[in-house]
Amino acid sequence: MIRDKKVIAAIFIFLISGFTNYFIQKHNLEIVHNKFPDKTRFSQSIKTQDDWSYISPIQHYLQTNVWRENSFGNSSYFKRSPGYPWFIGIFISSDKKITPQNIQKLIGAQIILHALVPVLLFLLFVQLKISFTTAFLASIIWGISPTFNGFTNYTLTESIAPFFVLLFIFLAIGIQKWKIYVSAIVLGYLIVLKPIFLLFVISYFFVVKPFNLKIVGLCILLSVLPLSIWKIRSYNIDAESIHLHPIYHPQNQNVFRLPHQEIFELVKLYNPNGKNFHEWIAQLEKSAQQNRSINWTEALSIFPKNVQELLGEKNLKKTIYTYHASLKEIHLYAQKGIYSQKEIKVVNDFKTYQNKFIYANPFTSFVYTPIQVAKEMILHSNLNLYIFQHHYRNQFWMEALRFISLFMHILVFILPIIGLFIWKQNLPFIAFLIPTILICIYFIFVQRALEERYTYPFLALLYCTSVITLIKIKNYKKI
Repeated sequence: MIRDKKVIAAIFIFLISGFTNYFIQKHNLEIVHNKFPDKTRFSQSIKTQDDWSYISPIQHYLQTNVWRENSFGNSSYFKRSPGYPWFIGIFISSDKKITPQNIQKLIGAQIILHALVPVLLFLLFVQLKISFTTAFLASIIWGISPTFNGFTNYTLTESIAPFFVLLFIFLAIGIQKWKIYVSAIVLGYLIVLKPIFLLFVISYFFVVKPFNLKIVGLCILLSVLPLSIWKIRSYNIDAESIHLHPIYHPQNQNVFRLPHQEIFELVKLYNPNGKNFHEWIAQLEKSAQQNRSINWTEALSIFPKNVQELLGEKNLKKTIYTYHASLKEIHLYAQKGIYSQKEIKVVNDFKTYQNKFIYANPFTSFVYTPIQVAKEMILHSNLNLYIFQHHYRNQFWMEALRFISLFMHILVFILPIIGLFIWKQNLPFIAFLIPTILICIYFIFVQRALEERYTYPFLALLYCTSVITLIKIKNYKKI
């Protein structure tokens, strides 16, 4: 009887979550397609700047048996890890290309996986002996909340990552040994989906109880094996592929070369806004390609007055002029697979500028700016769809929803930390919170330039821990 009750509840959660996500995403897609038809693919999904880099390799492989993007250079063989293209391949293998029919199947599968996330939440709550009513309601809230209903109509890793993260956790905390091994296989896929999940191998040092070095070692081996094979294959093609995400390469025929990296490293010390930077550098690249002279108002706009004064406006202008000239020669040096002397000069100049800025502004570099990144990461509603950000903006119900969503999003970051300090090692999911916190620290102090979607795969874990923390606080007050 109890088992039947759980099954019925799980089915209901799945259906209500799936239908909610389907209708929200469908309405958003219709609005975007009507206003910006060029931003949708076959009116079935929403395009992004990144999605073609996921689609291109699998299409090329199915058509030629060679895994690479449709671009020049060795980096086209390994620019993106293959996890999400593999998933896309399930749906396009018969046609060997994206069609309206198979993109519809892909989006449908992503909605199904999304609808399974609150089901896994429910099963986790039940496994932790949380009351049936609380487990059911908490899972329903997740399933119907627009705060957590994003990206299923996009061809992005975030469309499927939340499901695999929660599946990994659900299996890893299982008592049966086979579940732990299967969790390692799931984690292996997660790592080739997004290499930053590599930090979750730490979890096995905590979840295997009693601790068994052989089991932990085998789980870690299974987890890192897919990425290891991928990196060995990439290294055999080009030694430049040693980085987890090798976006910079001397054969790139675009701005993603070392000068871009070093300029960005300087800008991230005081202005961690990736969108502003990429718009700035795109304008500079465009003017170089069109052989136009530099608009110095635009060219210096990314450097505030205090930075210009510190580094010297003349110095900055000289380096930018050299960089602008190097952009005109990219194709020539990309064909040779080397960096030009101009590019090397720009790289050295901006490394010097970085050191000079850090020396003069250590607080800004290592305290103030990371705090701004943390605020950007946490203080938002996570309502990322166009209908929430633009179409219904300033309507009363929309602003109320934005406030509620902001409150919920802040709580899912704060409550796990509170739980971590109060219950320490007794807090469920500490094994998964530790790598999540490390990833957030990486986002805040190293990567800095964030998009909302970067933290989306971890929200279900943080939500689950938040619910448990609230229950423990409530029970603590009763004592």
